[in-house]
Formats: sequence, C-alpha cells, structure tokens
Amino acid sequence: MTSDLKRRLPGVLRRSDLPFEGKSTAEGSEAHYHDPLYYDHAYSGRESDVAYYATLARGTGGPVLEYGVGSGRVALAIAAQGIDVTGVDSSAVMLESLRAKVNEPSRQAGAGRITLIQSDMRHLRLERHFALVIAPFNT
Repeated sequence: MTSDLKRRLPGVLRRSDLPFEGKSTAEGSEAHYHDPLYYDHAYSGRESDVAYYATLARGTGGPVLEYGVGSGRVALAIAAQGIDVTGVDSSAVMLESLRAKVNEPSRQAGAGRITLIQSDMRHLRLERHFALVIAPFNT
C-alpha cells in the first residue's frame, strides 16, 4: 500500500498487517490473544456477555476470580461496580494491557479492585475463597 493511500485512508490495514496472516489455522485462531489492541478492537462490540458476568458478580457481592482475564473486558466492568476481581491469564502482553487500563484516570471507579496474576490456570492454587469463579469467552 502506498504511503499516499495510507494517508488518505487512516486505520486501513493490509492483510499482511494482521497478526494471523500467513500462519497455520491453530496459530491464526490464537493470534488475537497475543495482540491486545487487535483483541480489543475485534471484540469491542461484544457487550451482552460482559453485562451477564457483571450481573452475576453484583449478585454475589464478590470477590470474583476470573480465569482468562486477558485485557480486562469483563474484569473492568465488575471492578467498576466496586467488586474485587482477581484476574488470571498466561499472557504477559494481555496483562500488561490491562494494567495500563486500570491506571487510566477514567477507570477510577474500579481503582485498586483488580489483582492480576500471570499463570497457567491449570496449575494455579490460590489460598483464598471466591464468591464467584468465571472463565468467560473461549477460556
């Protein structure tokens, strides 16, 4: 794509810019979990599942353990309600993206309510109890 076309069409991606281009089916199906910006963009329209889990959390009062917390679609909504969330994910890049979001001034409602742990959920042992344990969206 020429630089002139890029200037006239900001935000347009080439297929080669996509994180899954040229990868096997298995690699392509997991690629969006390694690119928080792409993931957030691709799933920004999914809101009914976030509302569902936020309602469940509100009903229990927390604390909530979320496996596969990723970049925080669900955890941020729960924390904004004043409920403590412990988020577990194996992806360092997704957790770093969520840490940056938690520190944004616009997220003050949930400030201090999210604890993040990088771990494989299959092997993690926590010495505490949770009112709700969730593993939303393809975990």
